[in-house]
Amino acid sequence: FVSSFSYLGLVFCSVFLVALFLVVLVGLGGIALRHFSYKPELWTQKHKVSDTEFTAAIWTVHFGLDNNGLNSFENIADFVNSTGADVIGLLETDVSKPFLGSIDMAMYVGEKLGMYSDHGPATHRHSWGCLLLSKYPIVKSSHYLLPSPHGKLLQRIESALLVLTYAESCWFTLSFCL
Repeated sequence: FVSSFSYLGLVFCSVFLVALFLVVLVGLGGIALRHFSYKPELWTQKHKVSDTEFTAAIWTVHFGLDNNGLNSFENIADFVNSTGADVIGLLETDVSKPFLGSIDMAMYVGEKLGMYSDHGPATHRHSWGCLLLSKYPIVKSSHYLLPSPHGKLLQRIESALLVLTYAESCWFTLSFCL
């Protein structure tokens, strides 16, 4: 009985070590993929030189789904890029939902366009999501949940952006209200 117990323990230990090795291998592969896909030229984009011109946009993206219920992050990134806005607020966003393929919309669109991103409070708390994209660094950010008469919690992002043409922080507020 003792020898069969130690044999089972050895088998369990071997299976555990193989599983641990595979998890570490997959994790290192993901890190390597992110490292080699990083494009530093996206983060050195030119900002507007004019002190009097600044553009902002806001858009409801309906959780990144198209009319057929499929992921449309690529279309969102293309449209946001076509606006040329310095700061963009995206409403009804979410991060890492299984029906979206567990893709983080903030990270995907931000990296694709070379923009800084800030996602508001987590949507698992029965709230609609909001996402702030900026060509300028986000220096400080605060997230708030707001009450709604319709029962859903609404979100507000208050961010300080380091706008290079002004050489100081500018405050922006993105809020989702019903």
